Amino acid sequence: RQKRALRFFLGTLFERRNDATDHRNRMMFAEVIERLKRNLHSVQDDIELACQRCGRKAESVKLIGVTKYVDAKIMRCLYEAGCNAIGENRPDAMRAKVDLLNDLKLEWHFIGHLQRNKIKWVLPTAHWIHSIDSLRLLEAVNAAAESQNCVVNCLLEVNISGETQKHGLKFADVPSALAQMHSFTNIRLSGLMGMGGLDCDEVETRRQFESLRDLSDSLKIEATDMHPLNEISMGMSHDFVWAIESGATMIRVGSRLFEGIEERT
Repeated sequence: RQKRALRFFLGTLFERRNDATDHRNRMMFAEVIERLKRNLHSVQDDIELACQRCGRKAESVKLIGVTKYVDAKIMRCLYEAGCNAIGENRPDAMRAKVDLLNDLKLEWHFIGHLQRNKIKWVLPTAHWIHSIDSLRLLEAVNAAAESQNCVVNCLLEVNISGETQKHGLKFADVPSALAQMHSFTNIRLSGLMGMGGLDCDEVETRRQFESLRDLSDSLKIEATDMHPLNEISMGMSHDFVWAIESGATMIRVGSRLFEGIEERT
């Protein structure tokens, strides 16, 4: 009897501790979601104001939450806060997070450097690949998508800053890459992607963004239903307002969304 009573007491104690832990976890995640909502609304307000200044609708800009430095639990909170477009930089991290979040209706954007031998880790999960930086990679993605019977949206990455440490096509190489697009049946060339130069001031960053917009405008004559060439992915947490005012249709925002969250994770 004493042993049964002890087992009952210990079982009840562990259940209470587990209940208390579950309650603390629920409270913590509720606080995280509320903070993410405030951060998200702040970014959305800046998007709205930037669009008003240049005569655009806020709906013309897609906000992609960059989750390189947060885990799947915080990503789930971000989804609950209202952001369902996710940007990942690393193929292995994307694959792992997809497995943990496959119950959510997320739109996955691969935005980092992609090696040809890692394409299989990105497809067929990624709805978008922003970082096509060579014709060889374009051909490899098309072949992989064909073998997996899927079609993926792709953006040509252009090195708009001219920095040697950055990936991307040179401006002069973009037309030759597009000349091959009609042979690609399993990728949809949807536009261009660029990154502003490191430590550039506002004037120079805007100039770089505007050069990508001008290139995009010049390519519209080549657009087809399969290859619309109408998206411009540029702008991050520190410069997305300038990017929007320069014509961005997609912005990639990370640190602004997760302000005040790191210490809670």
